[in-house]
Amino acid sequence: MSADPSYGLQQELKPRRPRWGFWSTLAWAVVFAIGTTLAQTALALLFIIWWGEAHPEQPLNLMDLGANGALFGVIVVFSTPLLLALVALAVRLSRVSFRDYLALRWPTLRQFLVGVLLIVVVLPVSDLITVQSGREAVPDFMTDTLSTASNAGPLFLFLFGVALVVMAPLGEEIVFRGFLFRGLGASLGPVAAVILTSLGWAALHVQYEVFFIVQIFVIGLIFGGLRWWSGSLYLVILLHALINAIAFVQAIYATPVLA
Repeated sequence: MSADPSYGLQQELKPRRPRWGFWSTLAWAVVFAIGTTLAQTALALLFIIWWGEAHPEQPLNLMDLGANGALFGVIVVFSTPLLLALVALAVRLSRVSFRDYLALRWPTLRQFLVGVLLIVVVLPVSDLITVQSGREAVPDFMTDTLSTASNAGPLFLFLFGVALVVMAPLGEEIVFRGFLFRGLGASLGPVAAVILTSLGWAALHVQYEVFFIVQIFVIGLIFGGLRWWSGSLYLVILLHALINAIAFVQAIYATPVLA
């Protein structure tokens, strides 16, 4: 892995300011949200119809769809390409190259190791705080979705894993620490970009209780800081995938039917 170690947001913005400023960046975020919501709603309806025909003896409880791991895997895996296409369109219209706008640069080995070290330190501390608060280290949402994905069959368990470890980190980081970070950073500065993208990313995880959303916000601050320091979106994508992979393994051991 190689990168310019001095590269950061200031260097990103030095050659030219991006076309999309604060308000236009937020407008694109609304477009991303609407497009993704419509795609996921259509996929959910197709899944419900298919499930009713394929498994008439196991009707879905519509009130529990938010914790259905099979549905989660389907909508994330198949809606993320649309999300990435919308981001690609916005970047293309910005008149800045994809590489520069989204900071698509590999981190140096030192930057990667610093990121991994932070994760190695933060995750055990986070789990310790969670347990000391009287909660399980693995949220119920994770075990519930994993259990329903497993019960639906190997294909859906596979899709759940791909959605969690690959597609979610890819899509979320390209939107938050990629597109939004660049537009907000150009208008408000890097510190505001780190904080605002962390807030937005944490708010995305409404399926968790507030305690875990706060932890996600803190991790977002770490990701944002690393993104600013390294000038590499690839670094935070890899670290996000690593965290989700660890969460996936923890959920497997915490789910009775899989442990």
